[in-house]
Amino acid sequence: MSIKYNSLLVRIIIVIVFSAIFLGSYNLYLKQKSTAITDDMLLRQTTSFLIISAIKSSLGIIEGSTVGGEISGIIVSAESNLQVGDIVQAPYDLVDFIWKILLYGIVIITFIKILFVANLTDLGIYIYLLGLILYFLQLTMLKASILVHLAKKIIIIGLVISLFIPLTLLISYNITDLFTHNLEKDVSLQLKQVDNDWNSFRQQLSLKDLKKTSIVTVEFVNKLYKRMLSILVEYISILFIRFLLFPIITGLILYYLFKSVIKNLLFIGWKNEQFSSALQKNL
Repeated sequence: MSIKYNSLLVRIIIVIVFSAIFLGSYNLYLKQKSTAITDDMLLRQTTSFLIISAIKSSLGIIEGSTVGGEISGIIVSAESNLQVGDIVQAPYDLVDFIWKILLYGIVIITFIKILFVANLTDLGIYIYLLGLILYFLQLTMLKASILVHLAKKIIIIGLVISLFIPLTLLISYNITDLFTHNLEKDVSLQLKQVDNDWNSFRQQLSLKDLKKTSIVTVEFVNKLYKRMLSILVEYISILFIRFLLFPIITGLILYYLFKSVIKNLLFIGWKNEQFSSALQKNL
């Protein structure tokens, strides 16, 4: 065997093995698992969003009520109505802020899900195969520096689309669950409790004396505000960890890992003498 042939054979074997692992893991596991993860994240986000929407709509009715009007079937005096409207403004703004954060989260998760459901990540497979064709072409040429750089970039782009994105989602999701599972569960329970307390308060309020309406509402809304503020802080922490911290850390690690693998296994200038002697010993 010639030195050139040995080196070419080793490179081809490595490319074939790497490509088989990549294509097999994507088609048999990564794509389906990533879709399931986005479904689970979307369900969690939507459940919290519906609860916050119900509270937001109720507070909106009170906050925007007219003087001497009727609030959710509760008739109040002009004086009480004015005071209630002023008091619920701060809690309403806070709930509205949480509502927007949840909505943005749903939009982001839905976009990621569309990438998998619409098979947009499959484009990375074709881009990767195109890069492989260029890679094999440059192996047959003596001077193909431009083709080498082009093949490298195309292969990396293909890997980013079809391997980097789902793998980052999978790893960051599982790592985040280890740290935030109990916190998310606690926030979800708090939201449900707030929703139950709010509905109970609305039902009982109509049975109270009109003179006490403002006092009772002030006390309850203050408690609601404090609880929602606590939920907001915890929820923002969860969103920061789930959608920023761990995805960025995981993405950077995987990116440099992929880049190193591509560079060292496929495109680095190997010493043909070492590969030749190693192959001759094994033959």
